Amino acid sequence: MYNVLVVDDSVFMRKIISDLINSDPQFKVIATARNGNEALDKVRIYNPDVVTLDIEMPIMNGLEALYNIMNKYPRPVIMLSAYSQKEAQSTFKAIELGAIDFVPKPSGEISLDLNSIRVEILNKLRSAVQAKIRKIQAISRGPISFQPSSSNRSTNQFIEKILVIASSTGGPRALVEVIPNLPINIDCPILVVQHMQSGFTKSFADRLNSLSILPVSEARQDEIIQNGHVYVAPGDFHMTIVKDPKSKFPLFRIQLDEREKMLGVRPNADYLFESAAAIFPNNIVGVVLTGMGRDGSRGSNLIKNVGGYVITEDESTSVVFGMPKMAAPYADMVAPLYDIPQHIITFIRKLNKKEQRKKN
Repeated sequence: MYNVLVVDDSVFMRKIISDLINSDPQFKVIATARNGNEALDKVRIYNPDVVTLDIEMPIMNGLEALYNIMNKYPRPVIMLSAYSQKEAQSTFKAIELGAIDFVPKPSGEISLDLNSIRVEILNKLRSAVQAKIRKIQAISRGPISFQPSSSNRSTNQFIEKILVIASSTGGPRALVEVIPNLPINIDCPILVVQHMQSGFTKSFADRLNSLSILPVSEARQDEIIQNGHVYVAPGDFHMTIVKDPKSKFPLFRIQLDEREKMLGVRPNADYLFESAAAIFPNNIVGVVLTGMGRDGSRGSNLIKNVGGYVITEDESTSVVFGMPKMAAPYADMVAPLYDIPQHIITFIRKLNKKEQRKKN
């Protein structure tokens, strides 16, 4: 059994969250706290396995409490966040400070979605107890030097290759260490599937955009993809790419759909990987970062089979070594997170050399 500390300034919310957690025999709420100061005292006294932490609290807010917990008593922390732009931005700052994941706070008619909230919280707790807590150390080496393809047709709209990335638990922090370190002249589009709830992916894309020299946005239906642009799949939508049949020259558009969840998730990275591999055989790089489960492994296998390259995150830096472990058998490179931007560029260069050989 795992002990949990629940931190929230609302008596009602502490009761709701505690009851949901205690409904699973694997977890027990060992204590609750009303603010960050109390949370620090109770982490020290009760030594919980996991902490659920509200963001907006009096005396000491969630971000301050998280910073102190990770520095003094490091352990898995799951943030509770409201569906507001302000709290969403604070949530992603919390992820960068070391929080494992976040759960949207119950709101409105709680009784209507109580079961889905329960499933969400318990799934995040199960991921948290498997998580590896590591010291926060952002990459500071800056974007990599890169010489794009010399092809005269290598413009923003003429797409010859593609980079696809999958991530889940621990992924927001991993992506913050990867995307901002890619060069501005990278000559391919970058499409990202991060398992995240609807309503938060727009704020996450905005956060990545503020940190990156590459433009980052939440993907839109029928949007034409362009080189040097990062597209994040919106929460609760699968994302694939298709060739525009009406265009006189090759154009590729994003397709979003609400098919049933695959492997329990929507968006699902396998759908993205498979659609990209079908259009760009021999000209695709797939990356699988930290996460629980096996999403991305089937797509990685297909990328490998069509002559593309696969990179997976090493266990040493993965918050949860689930997805990258399952995709590792198909990987051309297994690497720690801080080396992945450089490996991406290495494989993009190899694709460029392939292109040149075909044209010569």
